[in-house]
Amino acid sequence: MRIHQLPVGARFEYQGAEWVKTAPMLANGPGGQRLIPRHAVLKPLDPGVTVPSGLPPLDRAAILLAFETFCQTCTPWISEGHAKAFEQARRAFVDAVGQ
Repeated sequence: MRIHQLPVGARFEYQGAEWVKTAPMLANGPGGQRLIPRHAVLKPLDPGVTVPSGLPPLDRAAILLAFETFCQTCTPWISEGHAKAFEQARRAFVDAVGQ
């Protein structure tokens, strides 16, 4: 998790020490206040803190429709010797999305 993904007041571990976020890029910890680099990987210590994805939930039906369209487009280019492998891969993808 990155510093910008934590709410102000959240506790996290950084470089082996416990810190509390006090501003968008600042935290209090051992030795006082410190700027936490945006690229720093942090371990949240408060339960329930999750990384917001910012993306809407995926629509399984739309994914499968797009994939089937892709497969139909590719099918004419697949040689007979590879058709069985392509079909197995297609089914594996569909099964994985179904889970």
